[in-house]
Amino acid sequence: MRLLFLLLLLSLCLHVPAQKPVRQARPQVLYEPPDKPLRTMAEWEEVEHLVVVWSQYPAVLSEVVRYAREVCHVWVVCLDSMDVKRYLREKNIPLAHISYLETDFNSIWIRDYGPQSVYINGVDSLILTEWSYNRPRPLDDHFPVVLAKALHLPLVSLSRSPNELVHTGGNFMTDGMGTALSSRLILHENNRSAAAIDTLMRRSMGIERYIKLEELPFDGIHHIDMHMKLLDEETLLVGAYPPGKADGPQIEDNLAWLTGHTLSGFGRPWKTVRIPMPPDGHSYPDTEGSPYRTYTNLIFINTTVLVPLYDAAYDSTALRIIRAELPGYKVQGIDCRSVIRSGGALHCMTLTLGVRDPLLIVHQPLPDTLGSRHGYEVSALIRHRSGIREARLWYRTDNQMPFIAVPMHISTLARHTWTASIPPQKAGRQVQYYIEAESVSGKVMRKPLPGADGPWRFRILKKSGSPEAPFTR
Repeated sequence: MRLLFLLLLLSLCLHVPAQKPVRQARPQVLYEPPDKPLRTMAEWEEVEHLVVVWSQYPAVLSEVVRYAREVCHVWVVCLDSMDVKRYLREKNIPLAHISYLETDFNSIWIRDYGPQSVYINGVDSLILTEWSYNRPRPLDDHFPVVLAKALHLPLVSLSRSPNELVHTGGNFMTDGMGTALSSRLILHENNRSAAAIDTLMRRSMGIERYIKLEELPFDGIHHIDMHMKLLDEETLLVGAYPPGKADGPQIEDNLAWLTGHTLSGFGRPWKTVRIPMPPDGHSYPDTEGSPYRTYTNLIFINTTVLVPLYDAAYDSTALRIIRAELPGYKVQGIDCRSVIRSGGALHCMTLTLGVRDPLLIVHQPLPDTLGSRHGYEVSALIRHRSGIREARLWYRTDNQMPFIAVPMHISTLARHTWTASIPPQKAGRQVQYYIEAESVSGKVMRKPLPGADGPWRFRILKKSGSPEAPFTR
């Protein structure tokens, strides 16, 4: 009897009641923008997730996943995750840092229909913002709701009157400071005035200045990412065609208007970097059937930059140009000859989302300058929702020497401005520097993102009249 009692007691102790299924909360979808200051992140800011849709072109997608998973978390949207895992294993791609979102979809072009990363009060809280997709693809149009649910993030949806806006991510780029650029496609697809669109973009995404450029005649989708890319707050990478070819004349007209009528967010002239638009054999997009090959359809993923490749004869020049402009970044090319025939490349088929806990550093790099006995002042906007514990300016004047740290001090509290000075240097020297900050919560960030591997540089010039020629960048 005692034995039976003990067995009964043991069975009761080992019995685990059935768990009730946990109901996932529905995503918070807002159809009215929050009445708070908003800031849309720039693509070179810190990325937490990269999202791809496993549809066509698995060879290209797998290479994106190969490099992206090394520097962020990757979400693969798919119908069957086991098929994706099998393919990645065959390509010798580790499965760590990859998640799978099994859901229906219509197309691979997630950049266009995916949401944008927006921060409340600049750095406080991450929200996602989406527009009405400009294609009759209902599953794609609904996808931002699915993604917001998976990531447990609020979603602002500009898909209902009176705030509906038809737009695409490939036709939108921003400097993270309130300036954005698009083609005038956005005017043609919305029954609104330019002023009304500007007001809605300001209320929903914090865009204070919305620059719209003329559409290109041979780019059938009229998305700005097919021929232009912001590399930082004031540098534009712009596609270049041979004289008179394809969209070259309209690109030149647009660039002349942009540089002649607007300045960067820092109030300085835009810096423009030209990069060839490679032909398909000897044909450009003004020849019927020729794809719109472009290098500006690249993606930033933290300290990695992925660049579409097409032809070794042109690719080497493009990679050299991009590496020169982005020192310290890992610039990796991926063959996009297959996908570009469908009208897009790496930027079009990927979506990057910002971190939930950003530490923002914005700095206007110092230009080449004359020597000064007072040194060279460096100021930066530095923000984190917990506050900034300390900031440091690191500099050196010799590649063989270590960087020297100079403490930064807050100089304008209301504008979150921190300042330090690089000591006076002799004429002819090149100064390298970067900024590092630590939040009260302990997060550390650098700007430029590669830190010591890719610092800003400026030269100390000779005074006017010196027989020595001045240095140029």
